[in-house]
Amino acid sequence: MRRWKWAAVVLGLVLAAPAWAQRTVTFGGVDPLKIVNQPIDTSNSVVPIAQPQRLANVGFSLRNILPRVGLPSAKPVIGRSLFPTPQNMPGANYLRAFHYQRPQPVKP
Repeated sequence: MRRWKWAAVVLGLVLAAPAWAQRTVTFGGVDPLKIVNQPIDTSNSVVPIAQPQRLANVGFSLRNILPRVGLPSAKPVIGRSLFPTPQNMPGANYLRAFHYQRPQPVKP
């Protein structure tokens, strides 16, 4: 029975239509035979040619991949945020504009 299932799967794959990625795509009906290659004069170009970036020669190390894990300290870290300030927070009547009501508690 399993052989018949595999045979049906293989037959289905053989008979399947090619995927969209395998089809020829034309870009606006351009005839490739009418394309003419012309040299470009770059002497009057205003854009400089890109130069390769020189990076520091850093060898492979696990310290470069793994994050730095510090030991816990006795000094607490206090998070602060400048946005939103208390003046920017909406007032108590903010949700009334949306007709919000506190839901009723569920009674068993």
